[in-house]
Amino acid sequence: SPDEIKNDNDILVSFQSAIASGVQLIPEVVLSSEAQWDEEMTKRLVDNISELCGSEPAAILLSLQQNEEEEEEDGICDFPKVPKNLPPILGSVRATAGGGRIGSAVNSCKEAGFNGVVLRCDCIPGYRMNPDLEFVGGFWGAAIGGLLI
Repeated sequence: SPDEIKNDNDILVSFQSAIASGVQLIPEVVLSSEAQWDEEMTKRLVDNISELCGSEPAAILLSLQQNEEEEEEDGICDFPKVPKNLPPILGSVRATAGGGRIGSAVNSCKEAGFNGVVLRCDCIPGYRMNPDLEFVGGFWGAAIGGLLI
C-alpha cells in the first residue's frame, strides 16, 4: 500500500547518498498484482516517495509483480491509471517479443497515463540463455524502431 512506504528509511538514506555523489536515483516500486490500484493510491504513493526523498525524484518507475502464469502468457499487465501533475512516471515492460506483445504493453502504459516505459531484458527472446551483445543490439534497434511507427 502507499502508506507502507512512509516507514522505509532506506529510501531517504539511498537518495541522500546518491545526491551527495552527484546523481539522482529513479526509484522502482513493485506493485502487487493482487492489490487494486487506483489514481488516488498512485498519487499517495508518489507523494510519500517524494516526501521520503526530500524532493520529487527525476522519475518513478512502476512495475507490477507478476506470477509465473502471467509471465508465460504474454508478459502484459494492467497498470494503474496515473493522475496528471505528477513527476514523470515510467512503466516497466517485460513482454517477450513477438506477436505485437511489446507494442501492446507499451500502449497499455500510454493509455494509463505513463510518461514513458523501460523495456527490460525479459523482452529479448532467449536473452537469459544466450546474452550475445551483437544479437541484443540488433534486437533493440529493430524493436525500438518498430515502436516509433
